[in-house]
Amino acid sequence: TYLVPPSLLFIPLFAMMSALSLVDTHQGLILAYLGFTVPFCTWLLMGYFRSVPLELEEAALVDGCTRL
Repeated sequence: TYLVPPSLLFIPLFAMMSALSLVDTHQGLILAYLGFTVPFCTWLLMGYFRSVPLELEEAALVDGCTRL
């Protein structure tokens, strides 16, 4: 969503919500909110997880932790 201004996404979003009869409903609001925030939060957390040193993970494995 950062390659396209968010205001350009509102028209297709409204059309999709209208087709699904979700305009002015709690379910529609939840879906719209999740659709915009989950990708952003995932992108934000990926930057943090990449900054964790590899040595920290290796030390955890030595102490008995497993990889997820």
